[in-house]
Amino acid sequence: MIADACGKIADAAFSFPNAEVTALAAWVGMLCYTLQIYFDFSGYSDMAIGLGRIFGFTFPENFNYPYISKSISEFWRRWHMTLSGWFKDYLYIPMGGNRKGKFRTCINLFTVFALCGFWHGADWMFPLWGVYYGVFLILERVTNHFPERLLPSWLAHVYTIAVFSVGWLIFRSSSIDQFYSFLTGLFNFGPMTPQSFKVCIPFFTYKTYLTIFFALLLSTPLYKIIRDIVNTKYNNHHDLLSSLSYIWTAILLLICYMPLFGATYNAFIYFRF
Repeated sequence: MIADACGKIADAAFSFPNAEVTALAAWVGMLCYTLQIYFDFSGYSDMAIGLGRIFGFTFPENFNYPYISKSISEFWRRWHMTLSGWFKDYLYIPMGGNRKGKFRTCINLFTVFALCGFWHGADWMFPLWGVYYGVFLILERVTNHFPERLLPSWLAHVYTIAVFSVGWLIFRSSSIDQFYSFLTGLFNFGPMTPQSFKVCIPFFTYKTYLTIFFALLLSTPLYKIIRDIVNTKYNNHHDLLSSLSYIWTAILLLICYMPLFGATYNAFIYFRF
């Protein structure tokens, strides 16, 4: 419901010819793809966890609100946690981890994230994406975790959002030229071309605004915080809360089914990697 709606807008933005990428297309494309990949990936991870429980398997959580992170190190502790754990246990630690000095630690980090990029696919944009994160993780390590310790909390959060958003530009781009066009397009505030209006404007409807609003809201732990407060305050009404929870879940399920009835195509973005 959220990922596909954001994905349609992102696909439209990334369909621009490289020479015609404007600030509108670049910012909209980056924002919508950032939301699309989180809700798509986190959503199907939750489905896997739920299906596993039906059959008696307990799978670990894979995402823990990564977009609230205040450093890239924290981001990777919250994003795709099972993959990060696998690389840590089977590659980073056997290579020496952080036990052999700062220089060796930096080499290990860089190697792990370069290989993490290759793991996603043979396209050269994926290794570039891995190297990109390796550089920022090394920067944070050699500066003693500078964003969290040296910046105000809000500024550390802004820094982290900026870094991982540009990272998703690398991940989504089909070539270096396209990535460069979108990166420079973020600051290309010249007049819009007819192509810009043709591709972008039809998507700016109340549904788009509503989708992005709820996407931004649900990428934070606000719902979890409210739920915990309600459960604590009305702990004596456990049976009533359980009943309401089942009803609420059933309503959400029906709401999620509704867009599927009229859909002709739902992209599975993981065919790329």
